[in-house]
Amino acid sequence: MEKAIAGSESYHRMNRIVRADDGAVRHTAVHGSPVRSADGHVMEFVGTVQDITERVLAESQRDATLEALRESEEHYRSLFESVPVGLYRTTPDGQILDVNSVMLEMLGFPDRDTGLAANAASAYANPKDRVRWQAMMDREGLVRDFQAQWRRRDGTSFWVKDTARAVADGEGRVLHYEGSLEDITEGKRADNLIRAQRDLGLALATALGLDETLRLCLEAAIHVSEMDCGGIYLVDETSGACDIVSHQGLPPDFIKSASHFDGDSDQARLVTAGEPIYTEHLSLGVELDEAERRESLRAHAVVPVRHEDRVVACLNVASHNRYEVPPHARDAIEAITAQIGSAIARERAESQRDATLEALRETRDYLDNLINHANAPIIIWDPGERITRFNTAFEHLTGYPADEVIGQELPMLFPETSRAESLGKIARTLGGEFWESVEISILCRDGETRLVLWNSANIYAEDGTTLVATISQGTDITERRQREQQVARLAKFPSENPNPVLRIARDGTILYANEAGLPLLDLWGCQIGQLLPDGWSGLNIDVLTSGVTREIEIKCGDRTLTLIFAPVVEEDYLNVYGLDTTERKKAEAALRRSLEETARGQRLLLALSQAAQTVQRARTAEEVYRTVGDEVVKLGYHAFVFALTHDQQYLTLRHLTIKPTLLRAAEKLTGLSLQTFRVPLVESPVFQRVLTEGETSFDEPAADFMAGGLPKRVRSLAPRMAAKLGLEQCITAPLTVSGERIGLLLVAGAGLTEADAPAITTFANQASIALGNARLVEEARTHTTDLEKLSIRLFKAQEEERRRISLELHDELGQALTAMGFDLAAIERELPAEVAPKARERLANVGSLLAEVDERVSQMALDLRPQMLDDLGLLPTLRWYLNRYIKRMGIDVELEAVDFEERVTPDVATAVYRTVQEALTNVAKHAGASRVAVRLERSESTVTAVVQDNGRGFEAEEHTAHLRERGAGLLGIQERVALLGGSFDIQSRPGQGTRLTMRIPI
Repeated sequence: MEKAIAGSESYHRMNRIVRADDGAVRHTAVHGSPVRSADGHVMEFVGTVQDITERVLAESQRDATLEALRESEEHYRSLFESVPVGLYRTTPDGQILDVNSVMLEMLGFPDRDTGLAANAASAYANPKDRVRWQAMMDREGLVRDFQAQWRRRDGTSFWVKDTARAVADGEGRVLHYEGSLEDITEGKRADNLIRAQRDLGLALATALGLDETLRLCLEAAIHVSEMDCGGIYLVDETSGACDIVSHQGLPPDFIKSASHFDGDSDQARLVTAGEPIYTEHLSLGVELDEAERRESLRAHAVVPVRHEDRVVACLNVASHNRYEVPPHARDAIEAITAQIGSAIARERAESQRDATLEALRETRDYLDNLINHANAPIIIWDPGERITRFNTAFEHLTGYPADEVIGQELPMLFPETSRAESLGKIARTLGGEFWESVEISILCRDGETRLVLWNSANIYAEDGTTLVATISQGTDITERRQREQQVARLAKFPSENPNPVLRIARDGTILYANEAGLPLLDLWGCQIGQLLPDGWSGLNIDVLTSGVTREIEIKCGDRTLTLIFAPVVEEDYLNVYGLDTTERKKAEAALRRSLEETARGQRLLLALSQAAQTVQRARTAEEVYRTVGDEVVKLGYHAFVFALTHDQQYLTLRHLTIKPTLLRAAEKLTGLSLQTFRVPLVESPVFQRVLTEGETSFDEPAADFMAGGLPKRVRSLAPRMAAKLGLEQCITAPLTVSGERIGLLLVAGAGLTEADAPAITTFANQASIALGNARLVEEARTHTTDLEKLSIRLFKAQEEERRRISLELHDELGQALTAMGFDLAAIERELPAEVAPKARERLANVGSLLAEVDERVSQMALDLRPQMLDDLGLLPTLRWYLNRYIKRMGIDVELEAVDFEERVTPDVATAVYRTVQEALTNVAKHAGASRVAVRLERSESTVTAVVQDNGRGFEAEEHTAHLRERGAGLLGIQERVALLGGSFDIQSRPGQGTRLTMRIPI
């Protein structure tokens, strides 16, 4: 107030007072204004006092609320920054509105302002990926687990997994996109490393020696590290010297300068120091530096290989292009060195997922949505182990809906058998460790157990000590662990193989043998580390020199083994794989015997079937007998063909195939003439049985059967006779024609079996058919001959009758008609003058008719048989006939005769004349021709007649119909020519005329 009086100013003040009656604290607002005199002096203050207690309390409450909200937002901001995923919010066109520190680091932005000035859409390495992302967002309003390659601010690329959603206003307009981004580059690299380790494990499962193991590991290290070359050194345990034992991608000159380092050299000390070195230049001496420059080697990795805390080897890889060894390549190299060191190390923990939730300022629900849509399973629990957050990915992992889990205690997610262990692992995180990767078994809702790689982080209050919550992210590695277990099982493959597996060096040293191969070593009398016995080491060198796999079969006790020697030329050793083929060999031998017997039977059956075709071509019984014998001899056996006599009392030997010298020896032995020998059936029951029963008989020895056909006095000589003839077995089959037994076929020789009986029976049946056909052919031949004789007599009778009728028509009827003509002319001359003219006219008509009849009778006589054919021969008769034909038909006919100076026989002349006559008749009736050429030609053995017209012709397929259509004349000529042993042919094409050709032998 003093200041107000001194300054003559109004004043305002808030006071806190204590009310006297009840001691209540009240707040007042005091306002005072000065009252001045005329000269401006302050005389007094007039003011008001207002009770503002309620307003002050309300403002205090509001401030407290705002402070609590600020603290809450800071708390959640801390939570967002702790989540291991990148969180962002962008405009629909990609402009970044908000981003957390994890994503700033992921994209390579130095600060938040730089990140907010960027556009997320331009971060895609492939713009098409952004187009696909936008299409999914426009279609569904949500993008889940979208994988794409992004570029950092410095241009380097990395892989991300994006989960985002669209946030819209009440009218459905998209305000912005918000989501989480996970860097999966290391995950992909880890997967590639796992794949490489799996492939390497599979390869090492069959690698039975150190050299191959080192080679495979070196190849894998170069591949997974994306380097270009490298080598592996072994460290001598005593001296510490290093010798290169495997290398790749380096020339011989470099290897020569870097193949050995003494134990006291800088290079050896660098290796035995036990620490991996990744550098651009090693500086290991002038000679090596010069070799590095020649090869343009830049980035180097020198990684010691430890086993039981000792450095036993060193893995070196280098690059021509890289200036440093990438971090992921180092992990890969060190992982492979663990495999070289005799144990497969557990795969390094997956890279922790550098991602945190994007800070959103609005509400707690915003955070819940972000966590819920993260693609990694995320769970949050409070210090009392009560679950407070359980996202969708965790729902997918466990099958639990979030509402069943939230509020429950954390141990419910762990199987009872491993619950204490899992909680113990998590306790380290709760004890203050910021980031830990542990493997924990998760119990799913359906009772299934999944193995999860569990990453956890504590979230603290602003004081940095008060634990607010724990957030964990899990990765399901169940399938990966199963693959690792499978790789481990594959590594045991050689030792578990039930068959022998060995590895042998070029000098014959046995490098390895599994348990199944020990009996083989016992057979050879040697052990692992010793040389092969004499006789086997040479094979070793031969296989390696040729580079060709070789198989050898040996006996090992009662077993048969097939050893496969497979060379590995580049490593200078070979692998030996043994297969127990004992049972297979037995089965093969049995099958071979069966196949040989079957094949022999098939060959015999095929040969006899082919022979049967030859037999079927025989036309007489003697030809059949001879052909049967010839075909049996071709098979290496002998044939005896017996025919039953008409009285069916004897079998006569019609044919046999024994050589004359052997036959004479057998006849001399028995005193019999075998070629004329007859077997009396009454004295030969064995032969009679085959004929009676009709069944084929197999007999061994053949002498027993043959003795039954010999006279009793010489039957004892049957064995000697069979031996001389080489007959050990015999098969006897009946010959049957039309149900009648007509004889026997006996096939004898060496090597016949009862299995051959069906084939011999079939052959005998074919021979029987051939004999039946021969009978029919003989009967047909007899009938044909008789028919031909009758036909010839018929044609001759026809010609004789034609000649007789022609003579009668010419000599008798013709003379009578001539006489009648003379008489009629005389009557006409002697008629009285008074005879009416009409009567004279009629008489003249009768004379004309009589002359016409006489002309027709003469024509008929000539058509039937021109007398001049017998008197003058063929050519004059044909010329006379053709002249008459031309005049009557108006068709031009040309006759050409070649070598016809001498006359032919009457039969041939008649046939040729009738052929030409009938052909010209058909031309006039059917051909519509204007010209005909007739050609006759005679050679020493043949007369040929050809009639060619230029008519309309016909199709060749219509030949038979053509003959029927044009009457029996041509058919009769064809038959006449055939009886004379000649041929008759008609050729024609539509529009090209017809050609008739006849040839008759003379």
